[in-house]
Amino acid sequence: MLLNMVSSWLKSAYAKLLIIISLLLLGSSLGFYFLELRPSGEDNPFSALYWAVVTLTTVGYGDYAPVTLAGRVLGILVMLSGIGLVSTLSGNLASLLVDRRVRKRKGLLHVKLHGHIMVLGWNVSAIKLVETLLQAKGLDNRELVLVNELPADDRDELACKLELGDRLHFVFGNPANKNVLLRASPDSANLVYILGDSNMDPKEADQQAINTALTLRNLAPKAIVYGEAML
Repeated sequence: MLLNMVSSWLKSAYAKLLIIISLLLLGSSLGFYFLELRPSGEDNPFSALYWAVVTLTTVGYGDYAPVTLAGRVLGILVMLSGIGLVSTLSGNLASLLVDRRVRKRKGLLHVKLHGHIMVLGWNVSAIKLVETLLQAKGLDNRELVLVNELPADDRDELACKLELGDRLHFVFGNPANKNVLLRASPDSANLVYILGDSNMDPKEADQQAINTALTLRNLAPKAIVYGEAML
C-alpha cells in the first residue's frame, strides 16, 4: 500500500516539479562548489547549497557571488531557471490551498476527528437540536459534523448562525450513503443523531433512518446513536 502511494505521488505534477528543483539545486551546488569555492580555498559544501537556494529563488543576498566566467554562466542559468520553476511551484501551492478551501466549503473533504458529534440529515427541527446539543453540559466543547445535502449558501448561513468556527464541519451528501458516512469519521464519533427527511413519505423516511442506523452499527460500533421517527 505504501509503495502504491509513493508511486502515485511520484506521478503527480507536484512531485515532478519538486524533483526537478531538487536536481537543479544539487547540480548548481556542486557546480558552484567546484568552480568557485574550492579553487578559492573555502571547503564548505553548505555554502554552495546556500548560494544555490538564494540564487534559484532570485533572492540574491550578494554575500556569495561567482567571480569566474564559468561560475557567472552557472549563476545566470540558475537564476533564469529559478524564475520559472519557483513561480510555478508557488502557483501550484496556492492553487492547492484554494482548491482545498473550495472543497471544504462544498463538504467534499474527509473529516478526521475523534469524539465528535454527527448529525445526519436536516429538517425544520434540526437547528433546535443542534442548539440544544451545544448548550448541554459536557457537549458544549465538542466538534460537530453535519452530514446533509444543504446547498453551500445555506451551510454558510448556518455556520454564521451557530458561531462554532473551526469546531463546525460539513460533509455533503445523502447520509444514507455509506461512502458519504465514511467521510465523517463515524468510527471515532461519540454521538450520532439521525434526523428524518421531511421531504419524504414518513414511512419511507423512517425506513431510511433505520437503514442508516444499521449501517452505522458496523461503521461506528462504539457510538451512541439516536434516531428521529417521523410517524
